[in-house]
Amino acid sequence: MWCKIFAILPLCLCSLSLFGQTERKEGMSWEQFMQEWIPQSEDDEDGTNLQDNWLIELHEHPLDINCATVEQFSTFPFLTKHQAEAIADYIAHHGKMHSLKELMLVPGLDARTRDLLGLFLTVRKDKTDDRNKHFHQEVAVNSGIPFYQRQGYKQKQQNNGTFDAARYGNGIPYSYALRYRGGVRNDWSLNVTTEKDEGEAVMADGNGPMDSYSLSFTLEQRGILKRLVVGDFRMHFGRGLALGGGNLGSQALAISRSARHEDVTAVTGTNETSPLRGVGAMLTKGKWDFMLFAAARKVDAILGNDSIQSLLTTGTHRLPLERERKHNLGILSGGINAVRTFGYWRVGVDGVMVHYAHPWRLGSKTYQQTGMQGRNFATASAHYDYVCGNINAGGEVASDAEGHLAAVNDFRAYVGDGWHLTTQHRYYSSRFHSPFA
Repeated sequence: MWCKIFAILPLCLCSLSLFGQTERKEGMSWEQFMQEWIPQSEDDEDGTNLQDNWLIELHEHPLDINCATVEQFSTFPFLTKHQAEAIADYIAHHGKMHSLKELMLVPGLDARTRDLLGLFLTVRKDKTDDRNKHFHQEVAVNSGIPFYQRQGYKQKQQNNGTFDAARYGNGIPYSYALRYRGGVRNDWSLNVTTEKDEGEAVMADGNGPMDSYSLSFTLEQRGILKRLVVGDFRMHFGRGLALGGGNLGSQALAISRSARHEDVTAVTGTNETSPLRGVGAMLTKGKWDFMLFAAARKVDAILGNDSIQSLLTTGTHRLPLERERKHNLGILSGGINAVRTFGYWRVGVDGVMVHYAHPWRLGSKTYQQTGMQGRNFATASAHYDYVCGNINAGGEVASDAEGHLAAVNDFRAYVGDGWHLTTQHRYYSSRFHSPFA
């Protein structure tokens, strides 16, 4: 009966997207997935949303389907909680899969979903069943060396052939990053990332050999504790109105959020501005799921008259003014999320509080009159998900401390022969403020 009720919901929603194909192609390429599912952000040099770096890493290092947990399956934006549990239940009842083609036997997985899973899952044929208890580690080095001189370096050179270091700094036109990952799969892991951007100084201008450093330690599967991350991490609550990725308008994110659930992941990329820095935990007790975090970090900002004018997200510190603004604003934050499962329903509530060391003040221009104001901000929300076969619906309603509202509701259905129907309704008050949305 519920399936029939939700089948008419798209008629009441404001935006409609219809995707389909007349002839289903075998599999899906990584390039096609990137175009369709990963939102593009102008802030990222490589063109991808850094929130989804974990998808790129999963593609490079696929999970063994026979050893993955429900929580790991649930991190895929195209997979619902019900589908993730169906895969785990199938393996528990029928034993290990010998091929990804066995996904055809899992109820609730259409052909397109199976193709998407093939980008991130594998079946490892090791000789021992104890393979996941082995320590593994990886070191990656990335460097950018231009074979041309950019205009900025030409301008910093004076007529006498020397560089004006006092005005432009001592940066070199090379970038490089070092990343280390080690641990025991499904048990614990350690991630260390350090980076120097192009144009930043080395052992000069107050810099060491690197400009930024990131460290995170992850512990998994300890009784009711599903995951604990200490260091740099990302966390997602509900549809993201209280705690999400910061991109509320892209079509790809609108689609992916219809299936994304609460999660906390360690940061292994080189982004210097978006991660939380502190402690994040995920716990499960019966049909209850809990998440909580506490974080404190410093970010780059433009300050004027002891107030915040804007936050800087480039992460570069090449020029003297950029170095003056490096880590000049402290942010404290904390939040909690609780979700209860009722059959096909998942209902949850969450709250997030953020404190800035300097206040936000309204600007003098018209478009600045609805900006954030003050040091302290709080957001509370309630969200839901409903999954019935190939139908997935959900939404969230959030309020800030002043009572201004935001809402998002979505509906997605697989209607057969490669066709997906997706609708989404969104409402945001112009004065709704949620710093981490």
